[in-house]
Amino acid sequence: MKKTFITLLLITTPFWASSCCTNQSAWVHNAGQTTKVPDNMVMPESLLIDNIRTTDYTAVVHITKGKIIDRGVLRNYERHLYEAEVVETIKGEKHANITFSVMAESGIALNLPTYPIIVSLCSGHGRYYVPDNGYVSGAPKALIEAARKEMLDPHTAK
Repeated sequence: MKKTFITLLLITTPFWASSCCTNQSAWVHNAGQTTKVPDNMVMPESLLIDNIRTTDYTAVVHITKGKIIDRGVLRNYERHLYEAEVVETIKGEKHANITFSVMAESGIALNLPTYPIIVSLCSGHGRYYVPDNGYVSGAPKALIEAARKEMLDPHTAK
């Protein structure tokens, strides 16, 4: 069932289709870091709260590099692997850096946004992974505050 969810990722998610990568085997480093999050890259607060409640780990991160691996393991899909600096852990074990994977439709470029993102991840076999569409968002201050509020008192968050 896990792969059913994962294979749906990126078919309709423009967020992950924003950057370019042509090298399948080498790490591609993120070229910059900004704080301004584009308005169209932010999920609704209610979705973030649901994500926090249903995943093992949520954090504000800055993706530092990514690479495409496992090309062709699943028909028309490939796995993207990302390394990220953890800016703030919202839920789960605290890390300075994390590595996580995303299943993507074949041919979709790596996502290396220059702005911080909030990512909610599941874990299995000692690895983190994005479980489906809607678990990654730009991280404006208001959304980060909503996530903090949820973890302080999950009964009062919207």
